[in-house]
Amino acid sequence: MHDDPGSAAGDRPQQPDGARDLWFLLFGVVLLAVGIWSESGISGQDEYWLSFRTVLEMQERGEWLTPYVDGAVRLQKPPLLSWLMLVNFELCGPSFFAARIWCALAGAGLAFATLKIHRLFGGRGYLAGLLVLAAAGVAVDSRRAMFDLPVGCLVTIAIWTTLRWGRSGRLSWLLGSAVALAAAALTKGPVALLFFAVPFVAALPVFRRPSRALPWRHLLPALALFLALALPWPLWVAWRWPEFWNVMNEQADSREFGFAGIGRLGGLIGACLGLVVPWSAMLLGSVLGLVRGRGERRAERWWWLGWCVLGALPFAFMKTFERYMLALVCPMALLVAAWLPTLAPRHQRAHLTVAAALLTLPAVLFAAFDLWFGL
Repeated sequence: MHDDPGSAAGDRPQQPDGARDLWFLLFGVVLLAVGIWSESGISGQDEYWLSFRTVLEMQERGEWLTPYVDGAVRLQKPPLLSWLMLVNFELCGPSFFAARIWCALAGAGLAFATLKIHRLFGGRGYLAGLLVLAAAGVAVDSRRAMFDLPVGCLVTIAIWTTLRWGRSGRLSWLLGSAVALAAAALTKGPVALLFFAVPFVAALPVFRRPSRALPWRHLLPALALFLALALPWPLWVAWRWPEFWNVMNEQADSREFGFAGIGRLGGLIGACLGLVVPWSAMLLGSVLGLVRGRGERRAERWWWLGWCVLGALPFAFMKTFERYMLALVCPMALLVAAWLPTLAPRHQRAHLTVAAALLTLPAVLFAAFDLWFGL
């Protein structure tokens, strides 16, 4: 049907826009960091009662390897984000900004990696990156010290660097992917491996075999590097705290795995659309256009749709929150970015009008609430 996602699209040379891309990354950080220093900014119970307090207690104890909260060991989540926050607390003192800046960086990094993936398949990339920056899920979670957006960022970077390895055959790209994937696993555990594997599984029925042999021998050093980075902490914790496996079993039980959750499919679709507000109507339009056989670059678009479906499907069989699927903002933005420029100007205006309405409605409601209560 088409060349594989690891080979060059038509083997055409890519023109790097390194300086512009760095400016885009900086713009994303500045945009998403607005307000993260405020105690009245976007937050939630988990951020206040778990993320902040865990790091504060680690700092108070002088403890780096084991997270604590309320005097008890907290083994439910790997420690990378807590380590990064703790570094900031040690250097700059505890503050909302020091805790949340890593998630603002993750939101910008997710947009940057999406830009790079889009460019690998013939686009300029900036539209896809901007769609990510303005997606509701990214705009919200980049302002909260939570785990899901950093995982989405790191996994998307790992996917991009793996694709670059497939095109260039350079070991350094695959080693970079191993580092990013290990960091993702140290942020939220094995779910990072699921999000990483999904796009490559989704590509199998869409793309032909590579036009040239890939250097599969590179997989061994990349796997060794991944294991060397990702395994020491969980192995140490399992040795130091034997209750670790009980905690993992409790975590699995709390997810309520099973086929009884198949009825959540409708809510799952709604959650995905909610993550990309105000681009939800555009996403539906891009999928509908693809199914009807409209538009260009249909092989890549089928791949990105399969990426979304396979990535979201496991969450129909467990108790979940929509933020768990932030890693799927990338393929959803890629779908919209490939489809929107193909529309006639009047159809583009119609979709942008819908997007503006979706942004305006909650802004007006929040403003009315503030005015009514004199906030």
